[in-house]
Amino acid sequence: MRPEQLAHYCRGPAFRSMLDLDAGGRAELLASGSVHLPARYADPTYVATRHRVERALREGFVAAGGRPVRERPHYGLLGRSERTEARAAPGLAVHLLDLADLPGDQVSFTWGDSFAFDPAFRAATNADHPLVGQVFPLRRLDEVLAGRTHGDRPAWMAIELQLWMDPDPTWVTTVRLG
Repeated sequence: MRPEQLAHYCRGPAFRSMLDLDAGGRAELLASGSVHLPARYADPTYVATRHRVERALREGFVAAGGRPVRERPHYGLLGRSERTEARAAPGLAVHLLDLADLPGDQVSFTWGDSFAFDPAFRAATNADHPLVGQVFPLRRLDEVLAGRTHGDRPAWMAIELQLWMDPDPTWVTTVRLG
């Protein structure tokens, strides 16, 4: 049975995007020491690639009938990740949103990491599933999952969700992990 929640893991404030900041704002935040995996944001190649990926995601979502409010999405998983929670770093929290509370035309999903929209990432990770590199509206979730698996795990474990709006804070349940 698939989870009914979007799980957003982060240290610091929930549903904030480093890429909403300009280079100076990112550098200041990185210097504060509160960002998880800071090296990737300091790498201009990563930032440029992430911008291209997010443009492709947005264009694909709009073509599929989505109505994004944000220019860039917030990211989440379909359900909680035992692996992430087992390695919880200090300050890590999971912020949970019930899928039923979310406007379906402002949530998309991908099979696997959305970074697979980048050809170099796909090649480096052997992301060759036929659904990789496509963006789907939330209303197609059950259809896309039907009859599929993710190796020996349930298919829902392969889903990344993109939230194209800022959620109402009253929708969010926060669980501190580290």
